[in-house]
Amino acid sequence: MGKVVDVGEALGIIRDGDVIAVSGFNMATTPPEYLLIRLYDRYRETGGHPRDLFVIADSLPAARGGARLI
Repeated sequence: MGKVVDVGEALGIIRDGDVIAVSGFNMATTPPEYLLIRLYDRYRETGGHPRDLFVIADSLPAARGGARLI
């Protein structure tokens, strides 16, 4: 796998129960919104997979309550 891949290819390797980490740079290190939206789209399209994910995401330390992923 190369360093830059299509979002579909990147999400295609995520399986049920995986641990994934996301990080961003713009907007004070918010998680990459497009990637998470596409992950959710894939979840809906496949009838609920991948599921039982553990998501690690950095957030702005000063953000009250930290990051929330829905």
